[in-house]
Amino acid sequence: MNKLTIAIIFLILCTSCRQEKLNETARIDKTELDKRLTKKLEQAYKTDSIKGFSVAIVDENGLVYKNGFGFSDLDTTKIY
Repeated sequence: MNKLTIAIIFLILCTSCRQEKLNETARIDKTELDKRLTKKLEQAYKTDSIKGFSVAIVDENGLVYKNGFGFSDLDTTKIY
């Protein structure tokens, strides 16, 4: 009985710690998420042989993120 009680308490603690981490992630504001995503996409653009691309993310409320990287036209060096 004592081992069962300890196991249940341990599972409750693990679950509550995980929930706190999820809540912490949800608290990151949109500006910070935009910065992080832009940084990752810039890294992908610089390390790969991609000449240019654009990204748009939408949800049920509309546009969430949009940005362009590199060139949309290499001949005229038109930037995205």
